[in-house]
Amino acid sequence: MAEQIEIRRDWIIGTRKTDNYFWAVILFIGGLGFVQSNPFPNANELDIAFSQKAVMGLYGYIALYTCIYLVCSIFWNVGAGYNEYNKAAKTVRIVRWGFPGKNRRIDIEIPFSEIQSISIQTTNSFFFQDGITLQYENGRKIPLLQPNQTLTLDELESYATQIAYFIQVPLQ
Repeated sequence: MAEQIEIRRDWIIGTRKTDNYFWAVILFIGGLGFVQSNPFPNANELDIAFSQKAVMGLYGYIALYTCIYLVCSIFWNVGAGYNEYNKAAKTVRIVRWGFPGKNRRIDIEIPFSEIQSISIQTTNSFFFQDGITLQYENGRKIPLLQPNQTLTLDELESYATQIAYFIQVPLQ
């Protein structure tokens, strides 16, 4: 007799990805290089390119602050979590981690009875990514995949079909 799976848990990778480590290193090295051209540490040297050096120094500080932000988000693993589909409790639970504070852990639990459908959004735009959303009461939508997760249309359809079949809701 085949064993019935009662709980499905899909893990979501947060900011601990290779490309974020790469950009943190690039921003750090580039930021240090631009800060070194900053004229303020050597105040006695004034030359014709003062304004260019000041702007480069400003860009360097912006790069270093962006690097610090990226390293902190990697350290705290912002955006990581899981989607849990529980047939026994008849609930979908969406858990994500955020920045430290009182709302660091986002935990949303939705009963199957409130879920209307699973939908696939595809756009041919640079700014909008394809994704799968869970639509529940009054048309509210919650994304089930992280925005920067790149999947082919076939993979999106397969994933959405598996989830819709598991929780017995229509697929749009």
